[in-house]
Amino acid sequence: MASTSMFKASKKPYLSAPYLLFPSTKQETYDHMESPDRSLFNLSEKTFYESKHMFKGLENAHCVGSSQGWLLVLDENAVPFIFNPFSSARFQWPSFHLAWTPLLRQPCFLEYAQKHLISKAVLRCEWEPLCQIRRFIVIIIFGFENNLALCRSGETTWIPFPSSRSYSDMIFLKSQLYAVTNDGFLQVWGLEAWEPNRVFEVKLSIKVDEEEIRSFPADKFSARFYLVETKGRLLLVKRIIGDMVNSEGIAIDEAYLLESEDTHPLVCPYRTMHFYVYEIDSITGVCEKVELLLNGEVLFVGGNESASLSAWVFRECEVNSIYFTDDRWDGVEDYLYGGHDLGIFNLQDKDVKRLIPYRYDRDKIEPAPIWIFPTPSSSFHQL
Repeated sequence: MASTSMFKASKKPYLSAPYLLFPSTKQETYDHMESPDRSLFNLSEKTFYESKHMFKGLENAHCVGSSQGWLLVLDENAVPFIFNPFSSARFQWPSFHLAWTPLLRQPCFLEYAQKHLISKAVLRCEWEPLCQIRRFIVIIIFGFENNLALCRSGETTWIPFPSSRSYSDMIFLKSQLYAVTNDGFLQVWGLEAWEPNRVFEVKLSIKVDEEEIRSFPADKFSARFYLVETKGRLLLVKRIIGDMVNSEGIAIDEAYLLESEDTHPLVCPYRTMHFYVYEIDSITGVCEKVELLLNGEVLFVGGNESASLSAWVFRECEVNSIYFTDDRWDGVEDYLYGGHDLGIFNLQDKDVKRLIPYRYDRDKIEPAPIWIFPTPSSSFHQL
């Protein structure tokens, strides 16, 4: 197992493929968060690098977002921190409004709130040369209703968005926030004013063919949606997840469990089975299915801010593929699985492949792996 000192040795800016943040591979099991140690999986070398004490002081923190090489984590008291795993820089962020959830008032529910209060977080870090400081803006999808809120550097409170809609994903694009709602709307938000203002909204139109309905019935499968910007195009990625999948890779229902004669409880974790990709016409909302990604594009989705890279630049990546991690943090409390749903989906082969070496694969991986996209400033310079 190699050391991560390699990440701080060079001062030369360079482009790097994302790393997969993983529990320490020196642990016998990956089902707890107490250890400050972590591992980073290098895509190009297919190797884990061990990082001692990366989460020192945040041993029980739960990661809820990854952008520009930074993480947003919640400590054991559900207090948010912006954390850089390469430079070890961290900044405490304002606590959440108690009105958002009564769970924060009860110490016995803090662990639940830590894992379920925020379903997605994205952030931007911008350097202000005149002031010689970095400015952050963090936006979260939070609460049981999956609403939006933001907080900027220097502010003492979170600002809810003036919207009652429920959201599934969001990305920063051209100094604005693009968000997709759970009822099928694309929204664009301006962030210049103190309170965000919605500048555009359109209903998305997605044609679902009969083959998809037959192959992935709603009683056995669920879907998650992601927004990805790639070379001027806005993509909607639909992830199809088998809610219970047996050891043969077949999605089953609860009746299957009742019919089993095995005296031991069957473990049938959820697993990603398929992806669909659509190009969005941001004016009309029409979504056209994409069979092949153009120009060697590779997509990365999961708990991170969704992103696209070129396999022509990052040759360690498999062209025309989607690299995904497990972001189904809800509903797995006390289960024998969770964090395990990661892999590579090839749009042409329509096949899910293993991402990490078999010996590191588990049904239970906690904390859940998440992509980190290093930048020169985040990787090599102490803040």
